[in-house]
Amino acid sequence: ARRAAAAWTLGGALTAVFALVNADYYFNSQLPDLRAEFRANVGFRDLYDVGLRGARLPLGTQVIVVEDRPSSVPDVADMLAFLQSSQHRHPFMISLIDLREMDLPQDRDLAFFVPPSQANILTYLFRRFPQANPPAYTTSDLTPSEEYVLITIPQQSNPAS
Repeated sequence: ARRAAAAWTLGGALTAVFALVNADYYFNSQLPDLRAEFRANVGFRDLYDVGLRGARLPLGTQVIVVEDRPSSVPDVADMLAFLQSSQHRHPFMISLIDLREMDLPQDRDLAFFVPPSQANILTYLFRRFPQANPPAYTTSDLTPSEEYVLITIPQQSNPAS
């Protein structure tokens, strides 16, 4: 009986060590490599990061993603609704047009996700909305070519155009 208990204990300990070694390998070696490989081959900015950052914005905020080309990413607005478990979210707007031509809602906070390379758009936003909050950057491990800069504009500083 003692040998059987010792065998079970040894087997359990070896299984636990094996599981820990594999979990460490997956999360610290394999997963970062998979993420880097995926991002290198995707060819567009990380809209999932936009969805996760958008989920932390106050309820009712209109999220506008400024992009110079359409992407084939699954609907991030659906992910946001799932994360928030709310049907009261405004859908994401992806703007492929000039913001000066866009009819922006004036009854809610605005959040613009802008590629950092689009200095002219960032300058335009700060001129149009002087009370805009300072730029916010992702806390995820993304390169500048993969991320968006977040500019938030509270409703009270969202004047009629």
